[in-house]
Amino acid sequence: MGKFLDGTIISDFFNKDEAISIDDFKNKYYLKDYCKPNVLETNNIQDLIDNISDNGGGLLIVDDTYITGALYFKENVSLYIKKNCKLFGSNNINDYPLCYTRIEGESGLYYPALLNFIGISNAYIFGEGTIDGNGNQSWKSFWDRRKWNNNATNKDEQRPRLLFISNSSNVLIKDLTMINSPFWNIHLYKSEYIKLMNLKIHSPEAPIKAPSTDGIDVDYCRYVSIKNNYFDVNDDAISLKGGKGPYADLDIHNGINEYIVISNNEFAFCHSCLTLGSESIHNKDIIFKDSLTTKSNNVLWCKVRPDTPQIYENILIDNIKGYSRALIYIRPWEQFFDLKGRNDLGKNIIKNVVISNVDLNCDNFFKITKSDQYILKDFEFNNLNIKCLISGYSDDKVDNIKLNNVNVEEKYIGLEEKLEFVRNKIKNENIKCIANISKPLFMISNSYPGVWLEHVYDSIMYGNLFDDFSIAKNTINAFLDLALDNGQIPCFIKNDGSIGYSQIQECVSFARLGFMVYEKTNDFDLLKKLYDKSIKWVDFLYKYRMTMNMGLVEMFVGYDTGHDNSQRLDGMKYKGYYSIDGKRVDASIKPDDNPIIAVDMNCNLYMTLNTIKEMAIILNDSKNINKYDKLARNLKKRLFEVCYDDDDCFFYDVDKNGKRKHKSSTIFHLFLERVLDRDKDKDIIDKIYQKHIKNPDEFWTNYPFPAMAVNDKEWLNNKMPNSWGYYSQALIALRCSLWMDCYGYIKDYDSILYKWLDMFIKNYDNNPFGQEIDPITGEASTASPWYSTSMILFLYIIRRLKLLQSHDIIPTF
Repeated sequence: MGKFLDGTIISDFFNKDEAISIDDFKNKYYLKDYCKPNVLETNNIQDLIDNISDNGGGLLIVDDTYITGALYFKENVSLYIKKNCKLFGSNNINDYPLCYTRIEGESGLYYPALLNFIGISNAYIFGEGTIDGNGNQSWKSFWDRRKWNNNATNKDEQRPRLLFISNSSNVLIKDLTMINSPFWNIHLYKSEYIKLMNLKIHSPEAPIKAPSTDGIDVDYCRYVSIKNNYFDVNDDAISLKGGKGPYADLDIHNGINEYIVISNNEFAFCHSCLTLGSESIHNKDIIFKDSLTTKSNNVLWCKVRPDTPQIYENILIDNIKGYSRALIYIRPWEQFFDLKGRNDLGKNIIKNVVISNVDLNCDNFFKITKSDQYILKDFEFNNLNIKCLISGYSDDKVDNIKLNNVNVEEKYIGLEEKLEFVRNKIKNENIKCIANISKPLFMISNSYPGVWLEHVYDSIMYGNLFDDFSIAKNTINAFLDLALDNGQIPCFIKNDGSIGYSQIQECVSFARLGFMVYEKTNDFDLLKKLYDKSIKWVDFLYKYRMTMNMGLVEMFVGYDTGHDNSQRLDGMKYKGYYSIDGKRVDASIKPDDNPIIAVDMNCNLYMTLNTIKEMAIILNDSKNINKYDKLARNLKKRLFEVCYDDDDCFFYDVDKNGKRKHKSSTIFHLFLERVLDRDKDKDIIDKIYQKHIKNPDEFWTNYPFPAMAVNDKEWLNNKMPNSWGYYSQALIALRCSLWMDCYGYIKDYDSILYKWLDMFIKNYDNNPFGQEIDPITGEASTASPWYSTSMILFLYIIRRLKLLQSHDIIPTF
């Protein structure tokens, strides 16, 4: 029978499996007899619920697909959804009239759930059918609001839950599939003796993240059994709540969660299998056991709010297997911190935590932040078999911790020391003032003494990682200030003060990078300067770099694209730069050679045109909004007409003889610069990604992504240092942060970053942080050790994958 950690015997309530059938109900009401399928029927369904209750109760049977807004169930009315049938939530928020309800640890006006059971006893919600929240529009609205206000909360962009059980008892929820909730899936509040069994709960992580779509939220409840369920949600699978704020312990609407048993569940993607908090004041006697995790970020996550009195105690984790990024994760949770004038809060407490019989592969074993904001004491770990990248274990983080038969195999020993070394090296050696420029810029390496136009993104990532965008702003301003009268932006600024104008070498739209810095700094003067200079830069490209009259930008020399030693330069007379009498000439001058329409350069221009349009909107320059929108649309049209090969489903460079059929990493620029629209171009996106990018015979190698497809006939002949015809480049890997998440390839990008991290560690003693690695073996070439992009990529990997104690994800654009 067993006991909770406080000695209370686990009652039969938790051990008894509930068998329920429609045959157990005398009065059955089929929706087909009262409503029409596939049309909005909120009023008719609600009238039927009221009528069932008024006539002694019964079972409401969903026997087709019915669209509805918020419904309120009454005493003695249960719900059955037949297999292959569905309740489908309306996406019109007016179908969810505001009401006084419970949300995020507080009570107030908010939208009701799709299904509301309030003050109910002895209700059954079951069947093999589906409750579909139809949340796509709500998710998009939330993220659109976040673009305007990065601190927007779920209360700023309100959205309905799927199922709300409040002030109820003896409720069984069983066998259903619950998908696409606009917000939380199941919310239990101030209820007891609730069973949730055999549920499948899903909300997507991509292509649109379903924000805050917790699986089950238990809020001030006791005697809750969560058993045999499957979770795949874009937030916590199971979260224990109960109140938040400095006076939460004094509010009668808040209270303890106790006697909760979570057993025999499976966890696919979720932020945590079990989360305590953050809106929680007391969690006691919680058992989480006999479960499998395959893709979770954490097995147990304790969110500790310094502005809320909290006690988490008597927590038992037992018999957990599989993979999770972390076994246990504890840190201060300071999101929207507000003491509201209270100054007598003591330290929060987490005590009597027992974790036993765990067999887990993970990134982090013991991901606990030591803090003076809380007390951790009396932890016990028994019979653990852990294989991890980072152990993180330190016995000074918990007062009185006992380890019994704990086996931990750590892969990246000393990662934290390497991290600190790289951080200090970047701060001390890569941030420099150079000749004729008074403010510090972000430098590349000793092999490339200065800053190149293609490396400006390094400085922006530095800003994200070090919370300092002054360096990125200095770097953007330096290139803008050194632009020529004809509009050309320099390709490099060297330590000795020399300025390069011999090639383009933009590689990522400079206008867009500058706009990212504006968004981070709100420097309006920078925006105006960037706007003017970007327009001149576009004029330069149209005037000097479209000599074939094809309406597309041309590569004159190999260095224009930064793809040194690439097969795409075959047949070019000037594979580096163009010079006359030994002197480099400006990029406006066409050499005595045939130009090549370059896919990547045109993608850069496309993004620049759209960025100018965005800036014109902000600056209220109406004449340029339509102008640059039209230019962008025409450029995309020409890119498809001239460079796209429908048979190959690939975009190729083009010269006077036609398409130059080398499959290079220029294909990524169609995504990187948003040439391919996620909705309108979905079919071609899927084809390119699966046929080429995810193809192990082309770009999806052991260590992606090579700059040239490995099935190119000249690939093996280009294995020299600094080769964009053979190696996987750190620049490509870092630039993937600008597009892979956006197009929904989050997990693929994570898998790539793990491989790069493996190689950074493996090559650390021989060629630390070189610019490129072999796409098959992962061995670093001899090119450019301590390369800025590689070091930034290393820090980004640790931050993004949350391998140490940092938590922020670097945003994409």
